[in-house]
Amino acid sequence: FTQTAYISVLDVPTAGFNSTSTGTDYDFTNTSTNATSYAWDFGDSNISSMENPSHTYSADGVYTVTLVATNDCGSVTTTEQVTVETAPVAAFTSDFNAGCAPLIVNFQDLSSANTTAWSWTFTGGTPATSNDQNPVVTYDTPGSYPVTLVATNGVGDNTVTQNAFINVTEAAPLSGFSTTVAGSTVDFESTSTGATNYAWDFGDGNLSAEENPVHTYAEDGTYDVTLVVSNGCGSSEITETVVIATLPTAGFTADVLAGCAPLEVAFTNMSSNNAVTWSWTFDGAFPSNSSDENPIVVYGAAGTYNVTLVATNAQGDDTVTEMSYIVVNAGPIADFDFSVDVFDVDFTNTSTGANMYSWNFGDGNMSTDENPMHTYLTPGTYEVELTVTNDCGTETIFQTVVIESGAAPVAGFTSDITTGCLPLTVNFEDQSSGADSWVWTFVGGTPETSTEVNPTVVYNTPGTYEVSLAVTNPFGSNSIAQVNYIVVEDVPTAGFTSDQVGATVTFTNTSTMANSYSWDFGDGEFSSLENPTHTYATTGTYEVTLTVTNQCGSTTSTETITIMLDGFNDPASVSNLNLYPNPNGGLFTFELEGTPMDEVQVRFYNVIGQVVFADTYDFSSGNLIQTFDFNHLAAATYIMQLNMGSDVVYRKVIVE
Repeated sequence: FTQTAYISVLDVPTAGFNSTSTGTDYDFTNTSTNATSYAWDFGDSNISSMENPSHTYSADGVYTVTLVATNDCGSVTTTEQVTVETAPVAAFTSDFNAGCAPLIVNFQDLSSANTTAWSWTFTGGTPATSNDQNPVVTYDTPGSYPVTLVATNGVGDNTVTQNAFINVTEAAPLSGFSTTVAGSTVDFESTSTGATNYAWDFGDGNLSAEENPVHTYAEDGTYDVTLVVSNGCGSSEITETVVIATLPTAGFTADVLAGCAPLEVAFTNMSSNNAVTWSWTFDGAFPSNSSDENPIVVYGAAGTYNVTLVATNAQGDDTVTEMSYIVVNAGPIADFDFSVDVFDVDFTNTSTGANMYSWNFGDGNMSTDENPMHTYLTPGTYEVELTVTNDCGTETIFQTVVIESGAAPVAGFTSDITTGCLPLTVNFEDQSSGADSWVWTFVGGTPETSTEVNPTVVYNTPGTYEVSLAVTNPFGSNSIAQVNYIVVEDVPTAGFTSDQVGATVTFTNTSTMANSYSWDFGDGEFSSLENPTHTYATTGTYEVTLTVTNQCGSTTSTETITIMLDGFNDPASVSNLNLYPNPNGGLFTFELEGTPMDEVQVRFYNVIGQVVFADTYDFSSGNLIQTFDFNHLAAATYIMQLNMGSDVVYRKVIVE
């Protein structure tokens, strides 16, 4: 017996590998044979047990990579060197990036550590280029400049540019401005260069920090205007002269504006301070013209006068006219009219120029009203005196007033209606003679009183009312009263009571103000009697309605009447119905025999038709015994209603 390849003799493995790279990333391919496990050391303290690992180096350099291949017969080690080299990353900063010329800047390289060469470009700087790692550059000209750095090593290069990285300002600003004068207002425009701040002094105590301010001077004059400009590198100052010369503004006042002739008036010039001459015109005065600054004139005649002032300077003139400025008053002129109405006299003052009035009516009575009304007590002839006054004098006038005698009035009235339904509106008509005032009294009416000649009154409450009228004139008074003159009616009030004996009910009418009656007994029967008696033919609950009527309308009253005829005319579906004991204190037994059906319904009503109990019972056997406990009900008579299909049965139930 022979076994082929029965004995296997193994050897140690052979170790080997290849590598490929992209930048700092390396892929290792294992070429070992007969190995069962692998141990890698990448030379940067990182290891792996994978057969074909990948590894990323964190920094450029030369690294020794070791592979140990192992099987059951032993281990074999192999090593190779790998070189990691990448292109640099350019970056930089500086100690300053803004300032005044000349600006000295120290640049600091911040490129990656694998950079081996540097190439700088400094636009606007000295030097303009450099290969130093950390160069020093001077900027002499104001402006905004970019900086470029190219970082290089054996693999390649990287470029970074920072635009407007260096900002150089002027060494100091230069001050200057122009002006545009319009009257007392000046537009200032700065022509300064390199300035960031502005400080204006307008020479009149006012200041501004605006670049191009507008300023209005309060007065004409010569002003030294100063502008100080500055920036972070220094300041500059300039002063120029501004001349303000404007037209004058005319104005004036007077010590008095009104008075009696002759009136002396002192005028005060209120024109602007830049006026140098004045020309006055005074209508109605002496003198009528003046060139004094503050003239005094006299007005000799009453009237209303205008005043004009022209103020002038080298720039021109301005004119102001005050219309009706001076009022010269004369003494008053007294006059009046009057009208007589019996004893009443209305006086109408027609005086001119007066502001105070004094009346003497010739009967010992006085008044200071402008247009008084006076009542004389007796007929006669009276001398009426009016004295009028103003600040300039007094004048008096007399006139004769005659008051004649007459007769007292006679009261009388009528109306369009005297009787009707509420609300009753009555139009009253005065039929008095000789009256000039009326006082009506309407008992129960709205209004209750009136002074109208022909008033209208509304009565809102039924009743019989008196009307009276009192009339007067200067010669006396008279009155008349009509008792029970107005009769106000309302719709009737319906009501009744009932007294029941068996199926017969006696109705007692309690209505008011009715003159006709209409009864509906609820069973198809009717009556027009005031107090009818009616007999019902069958058991049941009936609504009795009474309608009562008069000339103002109708009202209705309704009550429910229950008629109980025990056992009378029970339907064929009921063969036996018993409710006992009846009466008792509230505990009843109900027995029912009759035609079987699914259910029967039992209801109990009080005498006003309200349901006090209701239930439904199974009657499929045709027999029913049920107990009712009505101890909680008040002692009274109740009606039991039994519904059996279309049949209805009633019984009277008394709870004691």
